[in-house]
Amino acid sequence: MEELLLFASVIAFIYYSIRHHRNRRRLRLAIDATKALDDMLESYRRGDFQAVLYKSEALRNGPAKTPAYCFFRGKALYQLGRLAEAESSLQDARSLEQDERRVALSTEALGYALLEQQRYSDAIACFESCIRIWPNRGGGHRAVAEVLLRQGKAGEAVVRARRASAIDQNTPALSEEIHDLNLGEALAIQAWAEAADSGDAAELTRLVVKALRLCGNNKPTQGQVHYYAGQGYMALGSTARSIEHFEQAMAADPQGNYGRLARAAAASAA
Repeated sequence: MEELLLFASVIAFIYYSIRHHRNRRRLRLAIDATKALDDMLESYRRGDFQAVLYKSEALRNGPAKTPAYCFFRGKALYQLGRLAEAESSLQDARSLEQDERRVALSTEALGYALLEQQRYSDAIACFESCIRIWPNRGGGHRAVAEVLLRQGKAGEAVVRARRASAIDQNTPALSEEIHDLNLGEALAIQAWAEAADSGDAAELTRLVVKALRLCGNNKPTQGQVHYYAGQGYMALGSTARSIEHFEQAMAADPQGNYGRLARAAAASAA
């Protein structure tokens, strides 16, 4: 979720993508697009990705695709499990985008779509590219840690997860919400990594409690944090507690990627 907020925070694309209009007309269209964007973000916070997909159409420039349209459409498709379509749309977002930071965000989103297709090398290449473009943001390290955990490389994942937490704890963000979501996701992936690497139940619980406090009412992030927590407890052999977190992930994010992953994990554990 935080990458959507970041993308929306640097909203100059609305002004630059509208061409060949008188100034008053351009301003009105920009205001309309801003309102549409705010409405779409609220749908995303609720986990209503079908609504996000529908509302992303308002970010077109007439019949033409814009980077924002491709980005938000791709993110919605990813959450809905339509991964090939998500990959195509996010590739378009990356190729159309000119702002360096939004290139990084589009590349990271593309990496997650590749991750769910188990294209691990391609996903890591995307995430490492994000780190090169935007080194003082923890998102790329968080994402690499998740790939490593899915590959069973807990020791390497701990290093990346701790790095993500340190960056997101200490680097100013564009808003308090973005800072909290960044840090919450970083602490949650660190919790899974620490549990898988050292088996420290107390540290897992401490990090999960802190991460959940940072989620607010953001349903996709709640689902993601609970999924990571479930995987952490599964690594400790605490099956009942793991399933509790998977069930909470499903409840928070029934349409989305991590709710879907939690459903599969809970069925496997049971």
